[in-house]
Amino acid sequence: MVTRLRYVTSIVKPMNLTADEREPCILAGPEGLVVIYVDDVLIASPHEGFAKKIHELLNSVVPTKITGSVHPSKGGQLKFVGRIIKRWPREPKLFISVEPTYLDSSFSDYQIGSNWRTKSAGVAVPNIRTTLEQPGESPLLSNEAHAKYRRALGKLAWLSQTRDDIHMMVCILSTGQAAPTERHERALRQVYFVGCFMMAWMFNFSK
Repeated sequence: MVTRLRYVTSIVKPMNLTADEREPCILAGPEGLVVIYVDDVLIASPHEGFAKKIHELLNSVVPTKITGSVHPSKGGQLKFVGRIIKRWPREPKLFISVEPTYLDSSFSDYQIGSNWRTKSAGVAVPNIRTTLEQPGESPLLSNEAHAKYRRALGKLAWLSQTRDDIHMMVCILSTGQAAPTERHERALRQVYFVGCFMMAWMFNFSK
């Protein structure tokens, strides 16, 4: 990764970009910034010429395909590191989401209905603290169920990076990651049940 990053950085050097000290994958300059993640490159700038020049520099050394673009007035859509970034024409906000099928494997693991896409989003957000704080002992999960719990929680954690509405629930569920009980699994199912009504939602960033 470091070698690739240095290689790409050397290619775009004529654009006077400087790598961030804490996040060297982010290169910033007076006209815009470039984010590098393995084979993906995200370019952001108020000037179309900047993005075009970056593409020309990269393409002159290694074949580089433009997979999408988002324009302030024309709108558009692109996908970067699994996130879908979208803007409607003349819309000042950016909308970020993931593929609606992202959680399908976990829905299947927990046998949560496959017809969720036809439902309306009229389900209340669960209070998982009530589930986790019920009195009495709760048995530990089996090794198989524990692995499934960690896998499902990991997918929610990745999703929460662009979904602030579930971030707190993920943090609470993470407290049981080392030794989850049946109570933790019930709480996780509650979040997934609500999640199946929300996968088409988008997180918006105002201008």
